[in-house]
Amino acid sequence: MDEFVRALAAARLGGGLVDEVPALTLAQGYAVAAALAGRMGSVSGWKVGATSAGAMAFLGVEAPIHGRLFRLFRDGDIAVFPGERPLEVEPEVLLLLGDDLQPVAAHAGAEFNRPSFAAPFAHGTGAIVADNAASCGVLIGPPLPLAALEDPAALAISLSVNGAVACRGSADVVLGNPLRALAALRAALADDPRGLRPGDWIATGAMCRAAVIGRGDRLQLDAGLHGGATLTLG
Repeated sequence: MDEFVRALAAARLGGGLVDEVPALTLAQGYAVAAALAGRMGSVSGWKVGATSAGAMAFLGVEAPIHGRLFRLFRDGDIAVFPGERPLEVEPEVLLLLGDDLQPVAAHAGAEFNRPSFAAPFAHGTGAIVADNAASCGVLIGPPLPLAALEDPAALAISLSVNGAVACRGSADVVLGNPLRALAALRAALADDPRGLRPGDWIATGAMCRAAVIGRGDRLQLDAGLHGGATLTLG
């Protein structure tokens, strides 16, 4: 396991791939992810994945999965990721936790993902969560009123790559409401030594199928009347 953690860290920090992937249970995968976190830097929060019945069935899990957030980007940033491989990006609702670990702010956002395995679904869900659920960071877009989560079907975010709309989704896709993703994460982290902390950002789950983005591409996030954000991959 130590050798696998070292290989994963090298892939994540260098943008490469891991060739040898051991068989892992879900619990073992999360243990590897915790060990990997010690090599990746400060944790800024958490991401929630598999936030639909179809995604959970595909992965063979009964609840969403999770990973850690290490990199946060803002409007106008140039984001540099190691390696030449493209990333996937998907619109999400981001929640910021206050002192009582309840959301004090919501933002439109986008999460960047890139697996460290050439065939990411070939090794089971344990390997997926070991790889930090593929997360590479999030773009924090414009603020959303928390009241907007009372009607998640009306809360839409679209992403464009180099001026062409690549994906668009609504917040009700995420377990019916992104707040349910936070509840699922809270339950999953109940016994985690790090757990949830004030100031954590929570990426609540994909609102639509991911778009592909590569070096030099310009990403535009559009949350309608709530505003937008841009980011360029350096």
